[in-house]
Amino acid sequence: MSRFEVHVDELSRDTPKISAARVVQIIRERAEPSFQVSERAAREYVSGRRSRIVPKEAFVGLVYAPGNQVQFDFKDVGVKIGGVEVPLHFVGRLSYSTVFFARSYCSEDQTALFNGFVSSCTSFGGIARDGLFDNASSTVIINTAVNRMSYQLA
Repeated sequence: MSRFEVHVDELSRDTPKISAARVVQIIRERAEPSFQVSERAAREYVSGRRSRIVPKEAFVGLVYAPGNQVQFDFKDVGVKIGGVEVPLHFVGRLSYSTVFFARSYCSEDQTALFNGFVSSCTSFGGIARDGLFDNASSTVIINTAVNRMSYQLA
């Protein structure tokens, strides 16, 4: 397969998860219709070339301290209560414990936002140091109100 190194490298760069069988099929279509190679040899060669060309994906695990962050959002999540489908609009989730709070409101307005914010903090037993809002307009509304409040975190 080393004769087709350029093809293998190009395919690996363009489509990092392409299978070895597909690489061989493309080589046959584009370069040499009579090309023969065992499936195992193709897998090993493509895997070796891919490891040199395609960078490995890196994942950084997020670590949260207790009480440091809560995330808020309006979501259209439906649940059945007494056999009736009820939409839950306001959702809060603590990042450390992943404990969540959800409440259903008739609308997604400022009153629902403030009530959901206060109710979730009451349910969680306090206010987290940081609050993340998924929607930028929600953030503007809540930041305006929070700037008017003065509270000190312990």
